[in-house]
Amino acid sequence: MDSKSYQDKALSFLAEGYNCTQSVFGALAPDLGLKRDLAFKIASAFGGGMNMGSTCGALTGAMLALGLAAGFGEYSPERKDAFSELNQELTRRFRKSIGHLDCRDILQIDPPNAAQKQSARAPAILAARCQNCVKTATDLVVNILHELDIS
Repeated sequence: MDSKSYQDKALSFLAEGYNCTQSVFGALAPDLGLKRDLAFKIASAFGGGMNMGSTCGALTGAMLALGLAAGFGEYSPERKDAFSELNQELTRRFRKSIGHLDCRDILQIDPPNAAQKQSARAPAILAARCQNCVKTATDLVVNILHELDIS
């Protein structure tokens, strides 16, 4: 897995109009065994912090990819705890890189508010910050998967 090529793919999807979750998850999912169109459908509800400014959609897309690659299908407390630790590590690294976890804090707007969202588009605040989150989330999850020797 080459982080730069996944980042480029994710940014391309973002530029096409896919949300941040779809962009990150859609870039990674096919190489993890899931068809891209299905990945886009699964991720469609999570952009813009679940369309309400909550957890950044780019981070959510990375979490989905992490789950697809390293999650558990058969329950055991040990598997659940091990995956929880991985997910927390991804979240910790994202917060360290971006400074926040929630879309509204990253964008400094309330994403469901159409007027605020439009005003953030004019000076390209939304584009620059979302691109940075997409690049960062993609890079972080690829790095974690490399550390786990999943490629």
